Amino acid sequence: SGTSSIFGSTRLLFQSLEIRQVNDAVSCIFHSLLTHRSVAKFQYKDDSNYSLGSLGTKEVECENIDLSYVSGNAVLRMKDSKKMIDQLLLLRSTSKSKISNRIIYLFPLSEVDKRFPFPIITYYSVLVPLLGTQISLEFFQRRPRPWPLPVESVAWERWILFLDIFKASSYDDLARMRVSVAESVGEIVLQLCSCINRQQYLPKMPTRTELSNVFDPSLPDCQPYLFKVCRVPIRPGKSIPSSRWFSSKLSCSGA
Repeated sequence: SGTSSIFGSTRLLFQSLEIRQVNDAVSCIFHSLLTHRSVAKFQYKDDSNYSLGSLGTKEVECENIDLSYVSGNAVLRMKDSKKMIDQLLLLRSTSKSKISNRIIYLFPLSEVDKRFPFPIITYYSVLVPLLGTQISLEFFQRRPRPWPLPVESVAWERWILFLDIFKASSYDDLARMRVSVAESVGEIVLQLCSCINRQQYLPKMPTRTELSNVFDPSLPDCQPYLFKVCRVPIRPGKSIPSSRWFSSKLSCSGA
C-alpha cells in the first residue's frame, strides 16, 4: 500500500507501482491536491472586497489503475507534469534483476537509509525493478522585495512523492497490481484530503493588486494557488528520511 508522513511543511508520500501506472498514480494524487488548493474566480468589487464564482470539477477514470479521481480546471496547468513524468520514465535503469517477495531499493545505498519505508510487495511472482525516483508538487507565494532585488518565491507547502517503479513480467501480475495500487493510491488520497482540510497555514487572501502573488489568475474559471511540479533529485551525501520518522498514517501535526 502507499503511505505518507510529514516533516514540517513538507509531506512525504510513498508508492510502489508498475511502470504503466505512473501517470495514473501521479495524476490522481496531484490533481486531488490541486482540487483542494484551488478556488473559484474572484470577482472584486473594490481592491479588498470580492465574491466567488463557481468551481467546476470532473471525474477522470484511470487507464491502468482501477480508480477514478476528481479533477478541477487546474488540469490545464498540469500539462507540463506529463512531460515531467515522461522524463522520469526515460531515466529508468536497464537492470535485469528480478525480485520475489521483497523490494530491492533502487537508490544508491550511500544515499538512502536501508530502512527507507517503501511498502513491501509480497505476492508478485516476478517484478523487474526499473527506477526509484521522486516528483514533487509545491505551492508557493511571491513576495516582492525592494528594488533592485527580484521577487522572492517562498514555498509554503510541498508534497514529495517517492516512486519505486517496477515492470510486471506477466499479465496476471499487472492485473493484480491494478487492484492493489488502486487501493494504496486511494488510501493516500483519502488521507491527504483529511489532512489538507484541517486548520493549517494558508497564505492570506490577497487584495486585487496582490492577487498574482498568491493565485494563478490566468485560468478562465478557477484560481489555483501558485504551484509548480518538479523532479526532486537525490543529492549525494543527503540522506532520505528513515523509518524512525515514518508513520503508516498521514500525520497533520506539522503544518
